[in-house]
Amino acid sequence: MKKSSTCYIKSLKIIAMGAHFFNKHAQEGNIFLSDLAKELGEPDNLQKAERILKVVMHTLRDRITLEESFQFTAQLPLFLKEVYVSEWKYRKSPVKIKHINEFIETAKMKALGTVSQDFAHDESAVLAVKSVFKVLGRYVSAGICFRRGMAGYIRQFA
Repeated sequence: MKKSSTCYIKSLKIIAMGAHFFNKHAQEGNIFLSDLAKELGEPDNLQKAERILKVVMHTLRDRITLEESFQFTAQLPLFLKEVYVSEWKYRKSPVKIKHINEFIETAKMKALGTVSQDFAHDESAVLAVKSVFKVLGRYVSAGICFRRGMAGYIRQFA
């Protein structure tokens, strides 16, 4: 076999491995979103689950320290890491949020455009935040490390 054919075959194997890797993580992401959509009471609305996940993860990200973020993301599956870090602008000091109501209000402010309808009422905002933390608790070291790194008001949801 010629050297160029061998390189071509190796390249095809690498591409196939890469495709398998990304398909696996996409599948895990879809399972997570399905679980979240069920928890939200809308099992067929994966788009809503994705919007809510992003808002809650970004609100959490802005609330915890950089060290806590590293500890948290180290436990996340790849698809959740991408959601967490997307559009991240690092701040030296996290946003101070002392009560769950402040967390929910911050999440509502982050929810722009079509996402704002997902947080339109206090009841829907509480359900959204609670659902995300409940499903996250299933994916992050059985929820133990996730809960330790979060403020007490968030622990009640996970």
